[in-house]
Amino acid sequence: MKWTEKYRVSTHDTDINQRLSLTGILRYLQETAFYHMENTKPSYQELFSEGKAFLINRMTLSVYREIFSHDEIEVETWASESAGLAFNRCYRVLHKGEIAAEAIAVWSLYNFRDKKFIRVSDFESGYGEEPLLELDMPKRFHIPRETELSLVGEHTVRYIDADLNRHMNNTVYGDFFC
Repeated sequence: MKWTEKYRVSTHDTDINQRLSLTGILRYLQETAFYHMENTKPSYQELFSEGKAFLINRMTLSVYREIFSHDEIEVETWASESAGLAFNRCYRVLHKGEIAAEAIAVWSLYNFRDKKFIRVSDFESGYGEEPLLELDMPKRFHIPRETELSLVGEHTVRYIDADLNRHMNNTVYGDFFC
């Protein structure tokens, strides 16, 4: 089952050119997934109270058009075919009726009390299941071995970066990529 939320882009989610930033996009995606879980159960809060949390493994994001401060957008999300330890969730951002961005995130559900990952087959939810998106980019990319890597900065995780799990929220990583 797809879940849709409407938003008006906040100036706090844009960059110096008033374009929706990567971090802003990630926040709207995650917020919509949170509402989906809250309304179809189990909610993120219910999972948290059981000592469980979804941890992101990877995300593939395609952005097709710019979105600016105060633009109205719709964000759709849905759970997709999943297996093993990989829970797939898809997202779509619509702007003026056109697809502005799409994403696929792969999550793992972890039980902190048992210190074990939970298999898809052992998890019951009302999230439903829709077909997996097909994006125009690879799921993974490889950095050639001969590429010389170097430190480009450091970040001390601050209180404002942390989430309910007391870890740096995955949406904050967008700031580092940019």
